[in-house]
Amino acid sequence: MLTEHELHNLCKKRELDDFARQTITRARSSPPSRIVRSGTHNVVTYYASRKMACVIKAEATRTELAAIYEWDHDKTTHEFYDQPPAIQKIHDQTSGR
Repeated sequence: MLTEHELHNLCKKRELDDFARQTITRARSSPPSRIVRSGTHNVVTYYASRKMACVIKAEATRTELAAIYEWDHDKTTHEFYDQPPAIQKIHDQTSGR
């Protein structure tokens, strides 16, 4: 997990605007947006992430857990979170598509 100083330098290097920085800060400081639960077609799996220094929960072992494992070992992924808050999609087209 990045320190505040490392995150500031990364945002500056990537030339992120204030909206992007606020979105990242909100995702970093928010608790999971929902509780991960088992269902008829999925099982909750817990993964102890070295990169994030915490346990990340996944609902789908074939998709979510595989992605978590890849992100934890990927040098280009800086951070990832367990059920982050929703991000509003912004449409560029006037039709909304």
